[in-house]
This record gives sequence, C-alpha cells and structure tokens, in this order.
Amino acid sequence: MKVPLRHSGSALPATVIASVVVVFSVLLVLLLDRLPLVEHPGPLDDESLRQIEQLIVDHSPEQLRRNGEQRIELSTGEINLLATFLLQRLPWERNVALQFRPHSPVSQIDISLPLTEGRLGSYLNLSAGLRMEDGSPRLVSLHAGQLPVPGLIRERLVEAMIHLAERHEIRAAALTELQQTVRDVEILEDGVAVTLQWQFDALAQLRNQARQALLGSAAQQRLLHYYQLTHQASIDAEGHGALYQWMSTLFASAQKRTAQGADAVEENRSALQALALYANQIEPQLLIAEAPAALSRPGGRIPPLQQRRDLTRHLLTSAALSASAGAPVADLLASSKELHDARHGTGFSISDMMANQAGTRLGLTAVSDRDSARLIQRRLANVTSDSAYMPPVDRNDTGLDEERFRERFGSTGSEAFRQLMEQLGASINALPLYTTP
Repeated sequence: MKVPLRHSGSALPATVIASVVVVFSVLLVLLLDRLPLVEHPGPLDDESLRQIEQLIVDHSPEQLRRNGEQRIELSTGEINLLATFLLQRLPWERNVALQFRPHSPVSQIDISLPLTEGRLGSYLNLSAGLRMEDGSPRLVSLHAGQLPVPGLIRERLVEAMIHLAERHEIRAAALTELQQTVRDVEILEDGVAVTLQWQFDALAQLRNQARQALLGSAAQQRLLHYYQLTHQASIDAEGHGALYQWMSTLFASAQKRTAQGADAVEENRSALQALALYANQIEPQLLIAEAPAALSRPGGRIPPLQQRRDLTRHLLTSAALSASAGAPVADLLASSKELHDARHGTGFSISDMMANQAGTRLGLTAVSDRDSARLIQRRLANVTSDSAYMPPVDRNDTGLDEERFRERFGSTGSEAFRQLMEQLGASINALPLYTTP
C-alpha cells in the first residue's frame, strides 16, 4: 500500500522536490559541456621550450639593473604559449587549458576545466570578456557554459579573489603596488603590448608573501631544519669545508628522519632547497615566516666545487629547481641563464652547464620515487668526495660570448649543441652516485 506524501512541518511537497531536481539538472546541462572550448595542447615539445627560453632572456627585467620602464610586445601565439607553460607548472590535478584572443574593444579569454572523463557534461568552459579602460583590463562579461554570469556575481567573484589573497597574507598594499607596476596595456592587431614600471622592492615583497603562503607550514619547518644544519656546517668549517661534507651532514639527517616516518621525497627536496638558498645567499625569511633573526645572513663561505664556488652554486641551484619543479624547468632556467650571460655577462660556459646538468640529475633522482629517494639518502650520507656527483671540468673554460657561441653551436637547437648535451649527460650517468650497486 502506498503512503501519500504529506506537507507538514518542514517537509517539502514532492512537487517542490521534483522541481528543484529539474532546475538543478537543467543548470548542470547549461553549465557543463561534453567537449572542451579549448583543447589541451599536451606536453610542450623541445621547440616550444626553446621559444619560451628565448622570451625569458629577451624580456628579463634583470637587464634593467634598477627600477625603470620596460615595454614588452607579445604575439597572441607567444601569450598562449606562456600561459600553457605556466599552467603546466602549477600543481593542477587536471589539464586546464587556456586561450587568449585579443580584439578591440573586447578581448576574450577562454578556459576549459575537465571535471570527469567519458561522461555527459565533463567540462566546465569559461569565457571572459576584457575591455581596456584607461590602460587597464576590466572584466565586462563572463559565461559559464551556456549561462551568462550577471554583473553582480562577477563583482562578487572579483571580491572573493581579493579576500582569498588576503587570507593567504598577500597584503593589499603589495597588490596595489603590483598593479601600479603595469603602466599601460595596449591591444595590438595580433597580440598585446604591456608597459611596465618596475619597482623591485614592491615586487620582491609580494613574491615573498606569496612564496610563504604557497610553501605551507610543514614545508617551511622542513626547510628551516635543513637550513639550520647548512648554516651550522658552514660555521663549523670556517671556510675550509668541502661540499660533500655538507651533503653528508644533511642527507644523514634526512635518512634519520625518514627512518622515523618522514617522507623521503619531501626530506630530500627540502635538503636541496636549503643548500641552494644558502649557496645563493638568500635569506631564509623570504620563504620561512618563522626563521630566527640569527639566520638572516649566511654565517660563512660556501665550499668550492673543483676549486670554483660558482660551480657549487650552479649545481645546488639546478638540483633544487629540479627537485622542486621537474627537470625540464631546471634545464630551461639553467639554459636561459647561460644565454643571458652570453649577451650580458661572463659568457656561455660548458663547465657551468656541466654543473647545471649534474645538479638537475641529482635533484630529479632524489625525488623521483621513495625507493630512489632512500637510495640517494644512503649514498650521500656516506659520500667521501665531490666526484661522486660531479664530473671533472676544464679549468681553462672561460666562457663564450654570443658571437663565439653562434660560431661554435649556432643555437641551442643545433645538432652540435645536442651532441654536447649528450656528452655531458653520459659523463653524469657514469658517476658513482648513479652506478654504485
């Protein structure tokens, strides 16, 4: 026997429940799409990475050396390539795809976020319209799927983003100063021109706050532990220590903490980050909110690698980058630095690239999986020579300026340069750290 539904107290009639379900279903159909508005391009190929590398070198604010104005012109293709590169570096669990379409008076940004696989309504597609007003972009339209988002909700979303930034301790003053850095944005026929007035102090403050927020409390505590060990090792050595002794000290600690239940991968990552911070004389307060004032300056000199302290910095920096962001990013940044040096500094150095590659291999192996991480801990805890992780280099390598680099290699995409990288890689693969049973 069926019992009729009754509307009493807080109970809802069946017709109301059915109506809500229908409305909700219709909204889902309108919000979600079966196909992406923007196709995900997949992993970037070598040519794309080289193009990004060149963009970094050409538009680096470091060339200004001080506060100053800089105009950057990017084509639509370059903007979308950079957007793809940045999206793939973020810790997304899904393949977010973005496409920018400049147009006057309203430019368009399309974003596709995959939600499910192989089902109806598996993508959330967003389309935002941006209009330039007084040299700054203003959000004038937003669509989620087939539904237009009302202006009031758009304003609330912008406010929510501001509140989110404040919750992550990115102060309003720093955000305001960052906005003031962008002097003008101009929509071109096929791209965008941005005029920047660099204020390095304001940008540095914002970067530091963002880094601390993104690093997280547990990672900051690990980093502080290894930075303190590095700081003390430098003081104890009084400028006469060796890099392998630092390695042994930190990775013996990582091995002990892992045996007590810590994650070997995370311990190795933090150890390499601490070494790189110290080697580059970066104050730990930039990343660690609770770093003691006594650590505000490195307490001693970093040990040389094959009688060169710059090789120590190259190896440790690349190892930390590789452990933090993956080998392709570390290789990209390392090559970009060398190309920048060829134009504006000491030149392209094969010895530096050897240290870069050795560091990249170390960082990647140290965090590739838990078994590899434990193996690296065991070997570095007992290391007795720098030759375990760094091949010998030519002490007469003084670097190549841009003209000599072009004469010898042509470009980083040439066959000659590829062969050089293969030779460096073969030397590194034969090191005891990776071949010892």
